[in-house]
Amino acid sequence: MQSLRITVFKPNTDRYQLRFFIDGNPTPQTRELSASELDGFIARSQAHYQKGLRLEQLGKELFAWLDGAEGFLQAYSKDTVLTIDTLHPLGELAWELLHNGRFLCADQVHAFTPLRRVASTDKTAKAKNRPLRLLFMASSPQNVQPVLQFEQEEGRILAATRQSNIELVVEESGSLSGLRERLSYGAADDLFDVIHITGHADIVDGVPVFLLEDELGQQQATDAAAIAEMFNEQGRFPRLLFLSGCKTAQASELALPSLCAALVDAGVPAVLGWAQPVYDAIASLAAEALYYRLAEGTELERAVCYTRHALYKHEQSLMQSNPFYQPQWHLLRLYGDQTPLTPLVIKGRKRAAPEIHQEFLDSLAKVEVCPRAAFVGRRRLLQQALRILRSVPGDKDYAEGIILTGMGGLGKSSLALRICQRLAQDLPLRFIASGGLDETVLRNLLGDKLPEHAPAMNDLLNQPQPLKARLQLLFRQFEVLHGALFVFDDFEQNFRDGNYQQLEPPAYEIVAALLAVIQQTGSPSRVLLTSRYAFKVTAGQVRLTALPLDSLQGADLGKKTAALRLANDLADSISTEQEQQAISLAAGNPRLLERLYQVLAAGLGTASLFAQLAAKQTAFREELLLQTLLDYQHADTRQLIACLALFEVFVPKALLGAVMVGADVDRHLQAAIAVGLVETVADGVYVSRLLVPLMADILDAEEQQAVYRLAAACLYELWWESDYAIRLEELWELS
Repeated sequence: MQSLRITVFKPNTDRYQLRFFIDGNPTPQTRELSASELDGFIARSQAHYQKGLRLEQLGKELFAWLDGAEGFLQAYSKDTVLTIDTLHPLGELAWELLHNGRFLCADQVHAFTPLRRVASTDKTAKAKNRPLRLLFMASSPQNVQPVLQFEQEEGRILAATRQSNIELVVEESGSLSGLRERLSYGAADDLFDVIHITGHADIVDGVPVFLLEDELGQQQATDAAAIAEMFNEQGRFPRLLFLSGCKTAQASELALPSLCAALVDAGVPAVLGWAQPVYDAIASLAAEALYYRLAEGTELERAVCYTRHALYKHEQSLMQSNPFYQPQWHLLRLYGDQTPLTPLVIKGRKRAAPEIHQEFLDSLAKVEVCPRAAFVGRRRLLQQALRILRSVPGDKDYAEGIILTGMGGLGKSSLALRICQRLAQDLPLRFIASGGLDETVLRNLLGDKLPEHAPAMNDLLNQPQPLKARLQLLFRQFEVLHGALFVFDDFEQNFRDGNYQQLEPPAYEIVAALLAVIQQTGSPSRVLLTSRYAFKVTAGQVRLTALPLDSLQGADLGKKTAALRLANDLADSISTEQEQQAISLAAGNPRLLERLYQVLAAGLGTASLFAQLAAKQTAFREELLLQTLLDYQHADTRQLIACLALFEVFVPKALLGAVMVGADVDRHLQAAIAVGLVETVADGVYVSRLLVPLMADILDAEEQQAVYRLAAACLYELWWESDYAIRLEELWELS
């Protein structure tokens, strides 16, 4: 593309000189004008733009002024990069609106884009011979309104890149620390081409900031210096950073540069942002169009041009149905240094699936968990767990321990490892046991981790006192125990055989004693359990908070399947029908999903493949003892589960009272939840699709129809006639 660069030179206090550098010619053409003329033009243009009215008129005025009597733009209104230095406020005008009978930036045939040049750095820009590597992170602090629907945003990005030659990696944390950790993975030359951060941005006390999350999901206002420091620490700058948040391309009134400009100045070759607030749908469409073009090997400058055209075309159709709609395509701003805006990758190149190293919860490598690089979802659950385990007595969420519950394969152990990693600074000493727990196991844990104290600890534990009293002596004598996390994984193995409601006394006594000692000594140490079956500790005033895991759905399920496609190198080797069959059979269970994707990778014919997938599901169901657990339940509990299994979305608990008149609904519901047969989120309940084949004989066709009639009336009242903000999937369920 052609190049037209404009700079502003001030030879004296009341005069300016515009310098036009054409196609790299070091000798510019110039235009003289007074300071009042230039300052007045900038002020009028900015005021016009802020009102958002008559954009075409403003575009014509900008074109006429810049073109001038010399006609500088006549030969440079097509296939041109218009570079304007940001050292002067002239660079902040809406040059995306330039109009000479058409919006130059909306022309699909003749590409045109402004580039706001921030720095003179010129980095090497060689197209990679592999697919586009894109790192996506959404941030939505829970104490910032409006709450960003980041799951929907992630889902749209995943759908947009599904068929593209893109290696998409999703960073779950929404935090700067999580992004820093993610960038540290992989070989030094295995960089991300693009990093896309979406969320809220603002100008706080005159400083442009991006509102990222901290580890607890709360707001962490992050300025350009903090983001730049992270990139500098890792030495891993992307070719393009897309800050998809409101005002990321807006400078501060205190003469501070925008986030985009500041990050280019800090070393990022090119940064995209938005000059004003934009709708989520527009931001998602921009990402879809941009990454499709970049993955095809299009030059960065042309990819941005095509993106604006896609937005313009979409918004033209919106304006036909809504004449009051204010278009936003022109708000997309590109900042850069002198690095060439060449393609990021070469089109069509495939790569082998990335190597992902297995991780284990315990030091003996017995408890295999999902590696960090493949772990998706559970963001809010992880933040809630950290908030509880870092709380102190008197806090609203305080508890001495937590128990992660839910059906096998939902990722309890994997989440436990993430919690351990996040608490490494708070609780550096980690005692981990898996399976059966008794006093011998506890002694071995203490001795293996603290061999220098083992003899003295055993002397105290050998005293003829109750376990709680002996543990109190340990905590009082050994200060090191006040920075410990006691992790008991697969705790369901401590329930009595054939009785999923009663724990073996030694295991219960150890957990109850640890919780009590932590409470009574005020120790910051905590207890973390994972178990398929829930239980309560009734001794004293101790608190063990249950955090149930549910099946992956929506955007989390999309992220998991995207990661599995990448890990198993399935980009083009399977059909949509085959993949959807695997997803349906997995019913949102991550472990089963991983096993089914391994079957997909075997390259079987459709008939053989479907048979293998079904066999895997049956074996997994037997492994989880689902039929045994179901048979163990009271008849009314089984009927309650069968009623819930008729619905494919979470439904309100109130529905059960409407369809099971006369039954003790709460008691039977709690019994089903306790063994993982019913999942619960907020006030909603749900039965995994894995259980549906086991429900066939519980309700006959007439009973099912009766449930549907009663449920329809109840849900219509709850979802439709109230002020409840009904979701699309709930609307489908009603229909």
